[in-house]
Amino acid sequence: TIGTSLTRMEIWIESRLDQWINRSEIFLLETNRLESLLNFFEDYQNAALNHYWSDKGPTDPIGYSRFILTSLTIIRTVHQKLCKDQRFERLKQHSINIPNLMKLFEVLIIPNREDMIRVSNLKDYFSEFTHKKYPDLLSSIDNVDAFGVYYASQSPQMNESIQKIRVQAEFDKQQNIQEYKSARERYSKLMNSIKGLPCTCTYKHGYYQTCHSCCTRKQAENIRVHIYECPLPKNRESALAVIFELQMPIEIRYYRDIIWQFVNRPNPNPKHKMHEWLSSSPHRQKLGPYFIGPSCYTVKLVSAHKSVTETDYSSPPSVATASIEAFLFENSLIVEILPTQPIKLPEERCILTPQLDHPDYKQLQFTIDTTQFVQNNVIANLSNCSARLKLNQFIEFGSFRSGHRLQWWNLLALFEMDSLPIYEESVIILITHSILQCGPWTTYGISSSNSWCSEAHEYLLEDHFIDELIIRLDRRLDDCELNWQNELVLVTITMITMRMLTICNSIRQDKVTDLVIKCRRIGERWISLISENIKTSSPSAFDKIDQLRMKIVIIGISCIITFSTHSDRLHYLLSSTEHIVSLLKSATTIHDNVILNTNKSSISTYIRNIMRYSEHVLVRVQPTVAELLQKSSCQALNDFAAIYWAPLRSKSTMNGKWKKRRHDPSDGWYDCRYESRYISIDCIQGIFLVDGMSIGFLPENITTNELFIRVFRNHIFEVQLAESPKTYITKHLYHDNGRVQYEFYFNDETKCLRIIERHIHTNEKFQLITH
Repeated sequence: TIGTSLTRMEIWIESRLDQWINRSEIFLLETNRLESLLNFFEDYQNAALNHYWSDKGPTDPIGYSRFILTSLTIIRTVHQKLCKDQRFERLKQHSINIPNLMKLFEVLIIPNREDMIRVSNLKDYFSEFTHKKYPDLLSSIDNVDAFGVYYASQSPQMNESIQKIRVQAEFDKQQNIQEYKSARERYSKLMNSIKGLPCTCTYKHGYYQTCHSCCTRKQAENIRVHIYECPLPKNRESALAVIFELQMPIEIRYYRDIIWQFVNRPNPNPKHKMHEWLSSSPHRQKLGPYFIGPSCYTVKLVSAHKSVTETDYSSPPSVATASIEAFLFENSLIVEILPTQPIKLPEERCILTPQLDHPDYKQLQFTIDTTQFVQNNVIANLSNCSARLKLNQFIEFGSFRSGHRLQWWNLLALFEMDSLPIYEESVIILITHSILQCGPWTTYGISSSNSWCSEAHEYLLEDHFIDELIIRLDRRLDDCELNWQNELVLVTITMITMRMLTICNSIRQDKVTDLVIKCRRIGERWISLISENIKTSSPSAFDKIDQLRMKIVIIGISCIITFSTHSDRLHYLLSSTEHIVSLLKSATTIHDNVILNTNKSSISTYIRNIMRYSEHVLVRVQPTVAELLQKSSCQALNDFAAIYWAPLRSKSTMNGKWKKRRHDPSDGWYDCRYESRYISIDCIQGIFLVDGMSIGFLPENITTNELFIRVFRNHIFEVQLAESPKTYITKHLYHDNGRVQYEFYFNDETKCLRIIERHIHTNEKFQLITH
């Protein structure tokens, strides 16, 4: 999927970019390397913005935050590479101006520690270049301190090019002066030849005949002289800026294209009404030969208005009345590059903030958008409180984020007082956004080893606070352990617990890990209970079954999220065959129930986003999964297949020889040959294939057969391919506490249906026949 591809690109940038860009030039020329990176960035940016952001539709704050981090990582890596080059050392003294960047760091949605550390490092790096001595590359390119002006002034080649252009310009100017003098002489000669002659034009038989005098006068008045315009500005700094734009090192051009497109997010190539120098006359003809850049590039030398030459082309001055000065002009184009159109901070904050769409909470959107103290505004809006919502809940919801340092204490109080219904999606959005948003950093009161942690989450570094929160979360899990109706409660507790594990001190990681495992086990139990409920539901209750399947999907996502921690602590959650089997159960559960759900339009934006996040988690853990499977000879895949594939349940074991489909550690496909069947598992998408077929329903030629209708009426079975060709077997077990499976085989030639009833514990088989 596009989500999986983006995650793999982001992982590569995070883990491999620095090594790739700094490797020996023997493998790849420096210019080709940066060109490849520019192309990579453009492809990634277009795909990421299309996936994470929508102009008028819902957005994905977590995904968009990863896009920001990935883009900034590319910019920083290229900048560091260029600063190491002796030709570009002066870049160290130039600013990097990305509007509102320091404020943007505070509103990013970052779930794991590794990304929090990246945010902190990127913030420190770009902060260092915020107020440097010299201007950035995207503004004031003809300033005396601009990088291009300085570089061109030190370049013999560029200075030589300027000299050649000026010599040619002076030659063209003299040619133009001579052209004017010649035209003036021709004009005078023609006008003198008819001096004193009257007009003798006639009109006969409907035709107008022009006399010699008028023809000659018209010929004289039509004499034209071309406008001369100097292609280079008279000002030396401006001329240096122009020649730098024509002949700048390709490395700088690629770097500037990257940073320019990022500044213009989420519309990296905005429309403009500027006039390009190399598309204007006479600059196109005079400067074009000196351009050494690529044929396709983004940031171009432009002017806000046309050149004098193009403006006066349709009506040039007349040699009869105009002096020579009317035909001679200095350069008229403004020296600038395509201006940026950066997004405003409130608009980007909106992209990074989930939107409330429930009518009871929608009017409280402003309380999620900020951590400022807004209680007075909330109280002033009490008249808008829905009748379904208690006044104290309205106030509690609106006050939850008031003060970034108080959010975790407010969360603790929420669980103690049960002041908000955490089974409602709007409340979960509030809590999740509060605990995952970075918030501001402090420069005091925190050790240097934990400086990556922002001020809003410092309380998770206090052991006593973690203890208090564990007690309350554990108590809430006990209260809802047998109640699978409120699946969002489990999502909320899981998200909070994983955030605790991400940040807490190592001395508390064992206790938090126990809570994570408890969340996972409850989720697995709930999935089992709901599956039994679906199995016994009436086949005609489509809406009810779809709702139950959606609950299973959400709970499966919650189980996947229990694996979403940083690499240093992942082994606490993913280190055994049992853990891998649990991961595969959750992934296949999500996949199967999404496929079997007949109403896919009912998925909310929040659920869609955490589903995407769970897919991201699955991609990130694949290297660990691959390592564990290699050590255990893929025992977890055999154990899972024996659980998942119905024909193996009576055997309770499998000894297949699995092979990883690709050497890529982030790829999740594994294949195995079992007897006559070809089995494949995708550990990312949760796809289990038998001869290319996933879980599904029985085909119509079976469900409409007289025997099937007589035995099962309109019951809907979830089936997989069985061991025999063209044979289906029920995924679930039926009767007598799950002791029976059914096999279905339809003979296309005889049009006969064969139904086999298999008893798991006794290995007995009975064929159902008509009577």
